[in-house]
Amino acid sequence: MMAIDSEAYLTIAKDGPGKLFSPFPKRILYPWLAGTLSRAAGQPLGNVFLGLNLVALLTLAFCLAEILRVTVGKPILALLFLLTPLPLENFELAYLPDLSHMALVAAFFLLLFRQKTRWAFAVLMLCFLTRENTLLLCLFAAVLALFRAKRRIFLGAGAVLCAGVAATSFLCRYGKPNTHNLPDFLYLLGKLPYYLLLNFSGFRIWSNVRPDTGTPFVVWHLPSWLCIGNDNVVGILHPQWCYPLATAIFWLTVFGVGPLVLFYLVRKIGKIRSLPFAVELALIYGGVSFLLGPLLGAWVDRLIGYGWPAFWIAMPFLMYSCGLKIKTWQGVVLAAGYLISCWWPRFFGYDFSITENPWPCFAVLAFYLATALVLRNIKPAPIPVDQRTPA
Repeated sequence: MMAIDSEAYLTIAKDGPGKLFSPFPKRILYPWLAGTLSRAAGQPLGNVFLGLNLVALLTLAFCLAEILRVTVGKPILALLFLLTPLPLENFELAYLPDLSHMALVAAFFLLLFRQKTRWAFAVLMLCFLTRENTLLLCLFAAVLALFRAKRRIFLGAGAVLCAGVAATSFLCRYGKPNTHNLPDFLYLLGKLPYYLLLNFSGFRIWSNVRPDTGTPFVVWHLPSWLCIGNDNVVGILHPQWCYPLATAIFWLTVFGVGPLVLFYLVRKIGKIRSLPFAVELALIYGGVSFLLGPLLGAWVDRLIGYGWPAFWIAMPFLMYSCGLKIKTWQGVVLAAGYLISCWWPRFFGYDFSITENPWPCFAVLAFYLATALVLRNIKPAPIPVDQRTPA
């Protein structure tokens, strides 16, 4: 119950989505499965949620290790990524479906690498019923397949996209509309400017629907023709600088020095079109998710975390395919810099609170500097891409 959303998923497991506001009814698969297993086995819900999360962690570990074995021949690299806060803290937040979503997405990519297209899109549909942000993955898969002339993948991604949107819209009928009583499309669209302003400037948009959030310093009464939902008075609250500082810290640390390494590798690789389809999809979907995270909610580190395929799948492949001749000490520095910088805010007890001092977290830039110096001294040694990697 550490996370505020935990109560919503526990409610779905106990009583169904009827009492909850959108978008929680869309995320029915994980809590419904927990509730069903709890009633069938006669076990407490907490134990069942934790058991499912353990299965998800093991599934993620297996799929990621297998992907790294297929692409770069080094499954042991999975440990470097799994021993970071993102999967471990998601495991701790057992009521939330995030770790299950990560495991399903990893299984989707593994099936793509093994060219099991039908099974891949069956898993993708399960992803959609776990978290609705799977829409972005479906969309990028369809567009990329269209450009690559991969007809089966285009049709599969398009079918899952349509079926997923229809299914989640249908599930919303069993719950309540969002708190602003707006159409879901407008509600999601309105999140972008709201969280853009909050997470990059610290200013929060206020409305009469949530008067408990504070007292605005400026207020506007909306004309009747603009009042689509319940909001008729809006304003802006005084800025809280902890939000933009947290955004910068999370961008720098959720994937450690990964953003710098990935940027360096993308510049090295040149033509993205030469990459295998699954790697390019992981790079594009993960990269966009990483950048869009602060625009989608206040829990920025968790939302940025949806970009993991770019750093855990695409980044190792790019490092391998660039043919970089990495010495042992350079590899140790890069791995240590990645792992330590991921944990860096935790060393200072930083957990995104207004009362906490964020400035020591920016010392992580020292690891970025060390990584930049190592990357600068790595010599290229062209090596052909391993033929085991499917195109």
